[in-house]
Amino acid sequence: MKKTVFIALLCLINGVYSQNKTSQTFKPSVTIGGRIMYDFEFLKAGSYSVNGNEFRRVRLHAKGNVSKFIKYKVEFDFAKGAPAFRDVYIQFKLPKNIGSLKFGSFTEPSSMDNMISSNNITFYERSMLSNTQPFKYNAGILFENYNLFNQNITFQLAHTFNGDKELAFKDSELENGANLIVRTTKAFFKKKENHQLIHFGLNYEHRKNNSNTYKYKFTFEDHLGDKFVVNPPGNFKNTADFGAELAATYKSFTFQTEFEASSIVTDIDTYKANGFYVSGSYFLTGEHKIYKNGVFKGTTPIKDIDNNGFGAIELTARYSSMDFTNFPTASSGDKISNITAGVNWYLNVHSRLMYNYTVTDFNAFNLYGNNQNLHGHLIRLQVNF
Repeated sequence: MKKTVFIALLCLINGVYSQNKTSQTFKPSVTIGGRIMYDFEFLKAGSYSVNGNEFRRVRLHAKGNVSKFIKYKVEFDFAKGAPAFRDVYIQFKLPKNIGSLKFGSFTEPSSMDNMISSNNITFYERSMLSNTQPFKYNAGILFENYNLFNQNITFQLAHTFNGDKELAFKDSELENGANLIVRTTKAFFKKKENHQLIHFGLNYEHRKNNSNTYKYKFTFEDHLGDKFVVNPPGNFKNTADFGAELAATYKSFTFQTEFEASSIVTDIDTYKANGFYVSGSYFLTGEHKIYKNGVFKGTTPIKDIDNNGFGAIELTARYSSMDFTNFPTASSGDKISNITAGVNWYLNVHSRLMYNYTVTDFNAFNLYGNNQNLHGHLIRLQVNF
C-alpha cells in the first residue's frame, strides 16, 4: 500500500513538474516563404519607347514566434541583384488585446492601395497617388490594432525616420526630421453569404526632412518608364497628406477609390497637389476578393488547375489622376491622368498571370512632344510561396 502511494506521489510530482516545464518553455517557430514577379513592359509615346523585362520582385522571408507574445519577420528583396530590406521587424503583442508594437522596417500605413500586398494588388502597379511617398517601406515604430469593436475598426499609428532604403534605412541624422502616419478604417454592412461589405478609411501623413534632398515624385503606373519629379521652389521643410478611402464588394464585384490632398511646405511658400483613383474588378468565374484587417487579401479560385479546373479570371479597370493646378512647375497648371484595363488569371492560390494596357495623358506637361500619350503593354508572371 505504501509502495502504491509512493509511486502515485512520484507520478503526481512528475506531472506537475512537466506541466510547469512546458509552461516555461517555448519552442521558436519559423516559416519560410517568398515571391517571384517577372515582368515585361512595352512603352511607346511618339519617338520615345521602352521595351524591356525585369525581375520586379524576388523576395525571401522567414517569420515566426520566439514567444507567445513576440513575433518576428525577416524579408529581403533580391530584384536588383543585391539584398534590400523590406519587412524586417520584431513585434510585441500587448496585454488585454489592445494591439501590438512593431520595431524595425514595415509598410507605412499611408493608404489602402499601399497596404495591400504586392501578391494581391489588382493591377500591375499601384496608383500614382500611392507612389508619392518616398518608399512603401520605412523603419521606425508601428502600433496597430485590428480588433476594435468586433474587428470592424482598425487603427495604425507609425513613427518612422528618414533612412536611406539603399542602406537598410540607416539614419544617422535623426535631428533632420521624422514622419508621423495614421490610418483608421471601418467595415459596414458585412454579409458573408453575398461576400458583401463597405469599407471606409481615413489616413494622414506628416513628413519632415531638413536634408533638402526630398522630392515629390511618382511613376506613371509602369516601372521601367520615366519617373515624374516635381521640385517646388525653395528648400523643403515638410509635407502633409490627408487621404480618404472607400471600397465595396458584392459577390464577384469589387469597387475601390481613394483621394489624397497634399501640402508641400518650403521656406518660400506652401504648394498644393491632389490625386485620386477609381477602380473596379469582376471575376468571370465566380470568385470574390477576400477582405481582412482593412485591406483586400486576394482570392482563392473555385477550381484551380490542380483540380482539373481553369483557375480564376478577373477583369479590371482603373482611372487615376494627379492634379498640380496650384503647383508651380515648368508646365504649370495641369494634371496627369492614367487609364488602365487588364485581366488577371489566377492559376491557383499561389500563381497568377497579369496583363495591363495603360494610356497616360500628360495634358499641358507634354513630356514627349506633340501632346503624345504614353501607351503601355504590361505583363507579369507571378508566384508566391
